Amino acid sequence: MRGKLLDLELRWLNLLQLFATDRRIAAQIFDELTALYAGNQRFYHNFDHVRQVLSVIDLIKEDCQNAASVDLAAWFHDAIYDPKAGDNEERSAAYATASLTQLRVPASTIDVVTAMILKTKNHTDTNEIALLSQNNMDAFIFLDADLAILGAPIQTYQAYAAGIRREYGWLSDEEYKNGRKKVLSCFLSWPRIYQTSRLRALLEIPARQNIQEEIRSL
Repeated sequence: MRGKLLDLELRWLNLLQLFATDRRIAAQIFDELTALYAGNQRFYHNFDHVRQVLSVIDLIKEDCQNAASVDLAAWFHDAIYDPKAGDNEERSAAYATASLTQLRVPASTIDVVTAMILKTKNHTDTNEIALLSQNNMDAFIFLDADLAILGAPIQTYQAYAAGIRREYGWLSDEEYKNGRKKVLSCFLSWPRIYQTSRLRALLEIPARQNIQEEIRSL
């Protein structure tokens, strides 16, 4: 496992160097994150998802106002994940606060990171803003990266959808299909799924096609 995650561990340690964090504590928190994201209920919301979000952030990192905050939000946003719970985002934000405080990250950065994590509870908040502003750009980059899977190639999207179904394995097919259709239909109702111009140009059309195809398949 350690070898498989070496790229992520190196990225994590390099990120924390920006804050002059004790390398030993940084390694300890990485081990905690590894254990959390390896939970047996995680068929999609695992470290592969974190890696994918970070890779999308890298595509548009030059547009970030504070790239370190965006990266930290990616690392912690699904740290706590129980498919049966309704407070995963709040608990992930609380865990991020405790961990980043231990890592001596400035409080101002922690506030930004936790605010971005909490926005993943209701991505539709981003659609209430008519125009992008520089103050919002970092949050939009992070939220778009989190939803980038929706516009992935069809086979990757289907693997994502299958992973989500497994995470909700306790639901009957009828219960799952009804709930999933509501979530997917909500995405389609948004004026735009992606708020950043570059990801919107790349992913908006394929995302809507993927979602429509999944709805048809349910």
